[in-house]
Amino acid sequence: MREDGLTKLRRASPGLAATAVVTGVILWLAFHQGGYFEDARLDAAVVVWAALALLAAIELPRLRPSTAALVALGALGLLTAWTALSTTWSPDAPRGERLVDLDLLYVGIFALGILAVGSGRYARVILLAALGACTAILGVALWARLHPGAFGSPLPDPRLDGYRMEWPLGYWNALGGLGVMGATLAVGVAADPRSAIAWRAVSAAAATLMLVAAYLTFSRGSIVAFGVGMLVLVALGGHRASVVATLVLVGATVGLLVLRLEAIPALTTDPAAGPGQAEAGRDFVPTLVLAMGLAAVAQGLLAVGNRSVAMADLVRRTGRPLAVLLTSAAVIGAVGAYVVRADAIEGRVSNALEDSGDWISTQWDEFNRPGAQREAERGSARLDTAAGTRSDLWDIALDSFAAAPVWGEGAGSYQTRFFRTRTVDENVQNAHSLEFETLGELGLVGALLLLAFLGAIVAALVRSRRRRLALPTTQTAAAGATVAVWLVHASVDWDWQVPAMTGTALLVAATLFPTGRRIRRRRSAFVA
Repeated sequence: MREDGLTKLRRASPGLAATAVVTGVILWLAFHQGGYFEDARLDAAVVVWAALALLAAIELPRLRPSTAALVALGALGLLTAWTALSTTWSPDAPRGERLVDLDLLYVGIFALGILAVGSGRYARVILLAALGACTAILGVALWARLHPGAFGSPLPDPRLDGYRMEWPLGYWNALGGLGVMGATLAVGVAADPRSAIAWRAVSAAAATLMLVAAYLTFSRGSIVAFGVGMLVLVALGGHRASVVATLVLVGATVGLLVLRLEAIPALTTDPAAGPGQAEAGRDFVPTLVLAMGLAAVAQGLLAVGNRSVAMADLVRRTGRPLAVLLTSAAVIGAVGAYVVRADAIEGRVSNALEDSGDWISTQWDEFNRPGAQREAERGSARLDTAAGTRSDLWDIALDSFAAAPVWGEGAGSYQTRFFRTRTVDENVQNAHSLEFETLGELGLVGALLLLAFLGAIVAALVRSRRRRLALPTTQTAAAGATVAVWLVHASVDWDWQVPAMTGTALLVAATLFPTGRRIRRRRSAFVA
């Protein structure tokens, strides 16, 4: 019996070690400005590739990577090679070489993630590790906002871009993006009936924490990305009622906390307002802890209800009649209200449609107006406008693509063209879009390689969803939704240059690529 235990431990060690290395690297990068600067990237790459070489040597006799994994890894590797080749014609070769170093880090993280997943046995552990890393990062960030200077965080300067939370990643949009990625994963785990009740409760609390932290970054792209992630989760989740119930529960809790935050200027717009940030932060902590506790308890009760045979039978017997009854009541009420107040309702609807049309037109005009930005707006006030410089930045990337559509102008070339043709007074190094920057710098060749990599992930998601290769259905949907959140956010910002964020997405994506044959289901602490 002892020998069997040792054998199991030896077999488990490579996968668990790979998970620990990648998770540790992500945490380390997060607290080194998200890994944006070269020194942090190189140190992380050394650790990742050393671990990969060691663990691959140990696992080599048993390694049987799937075709999908080889396609994804090969496409990412070829994208790295093409990036390296393009530095030979880039006007800024040193910057291009730094991008090659970044891509090599991503190849190592993704390969180590696939090795960690193995036959799929540790896919749940990897999701848990990614969820824990996101919760830790956003939890520390939020604590530093509520307790200025905690963990060595810099004291806030309200003059910097509307007092938006950015530490420890060093960029508010990236922090918001990581927060909604983690929240998406947490909602998926919380909603999965196969997850242990304790994990479901803790995940609901974690989702609440991360969404509140993401809100304080006032990142518009993060809100859009989270919405897309929830649509993917509901569409692919095997237990849609549970997903919707969890989302409503977490959403209601976060909504109440946001309303509370909006009444505290010291935490949203000006740290010197009212009693000051420190005192306001101390006052808000009990409210936050209570809300997280209530979310955990409510999700736990929902999980118990899912496991109850009597409750399941009640839902089967009354769910459809109740839905029909509520829908009928809503239709009858709407028709009745219309008959009684037709003129007033038509007038209000007409006014609402006209106002909505005017608002959409205004947002589109502001988005496309060169250099349009409302610098005076602070806090949540910036969330109701599309004003910014994205359209200007993307136009420059498309100009690069038009100049060299096949090969691109070379890795690292965007900044050179930006300063030569810019229409906005900013110091910008990236196109703020993974797709547009790839088209401009690497041309159609680079864009097709990127598309092949992303397509392989989508194909793996569809395959995993249909055959349940490594994860339960709802957790598979959660992994896919998390990657979708990253992709949407990376489409409107420079997430590719933030390894703490993109590395997390790659680790989660790796759970969709189990090697070898389909594994036999086993119980674990992660599954009740």
